[in-house]
Amino acid sequence: MNNEKAQLNRVGDAAAADLQEFYEEQLDNDVQGVARYEAHLYLGLLGWRAGNQQVMEEHLPAAASIVTQRFVERSEQQSGQSISPFEFMIPSFLTFVFGEQPDREALTRVRDSAWAAREENEFASVTALLELITSNAASREFAKTDVEKLAQLNASEQTHRFYQPWIATFCDGLIAILDGDIAKLDHACQKLYELHEEQALEGEWQLRLESVLDFWTSALVKVAKHYNVAVSVNSPYVPRL
Repeated sequence: MNNEKAQLNRVGDAAAADLQEFYEEQLDNDVQGVARYEAHLYLGLLGWRAGNQQVMEEHLPAAASIVTQRFVERSEQQSGQSISPFEFMIPSFLTFVFGEQPDREALTRVRDSAWAAREENEFASVTALLELITSNAASREFAKTDVEKLAQLNASEQTHRFYQPWIATFCDGLIAILDGDIAKLDHACQKLYELHEEQALEGEWQLRLESVLDFWTSALVKVAKHYNVAVSVNSPYVPRL
């Protein structure tokens, strides 16, 4: 569970250095709101890219706290505005994995009206996944029937243009944890690693800093730890959790 100078994506060293300088300056200037969230998020990711888990652990919980509060406020305002669920993906998994207990409890109060674009039927399984993650963020406990329901919904969308194959594997991992099936869990983690690596090196995420971390497998590790299920993850995208 370390990156040991592995090539994690296609963001070059010079670009990473420029981003590091920019976001450090943002914090020095005491920016607030979304700008502060982004500064903590990307400095944390850059820390992991450089193999410095301590820097990652300093910034990612702070980013989680800021972004969760933002979505809580959106829920309370009930503005009726929505964003693509893909824009809520990183914030929700970030808080699920790295958020402190109060922030994970706050995440459970975020209503889907704050982010779900209901008119987009192609996003049904993504929306259902995020609802599952947010509603269970505080406890990190899941009902097997809820996970199976999500898996069935995702399977029904295999012909959709926005089909997300990793959701099926993520569900397999959750069910393996609930069943105490270590071999099946290890297989799910390995498959998620392969899916993530493909996107990070050759796919849509190759130039996004977010791809230096595999949030999906990291979430499984956190859930497994909660259930005292042993998990072995050999991936440069997953830190020690």
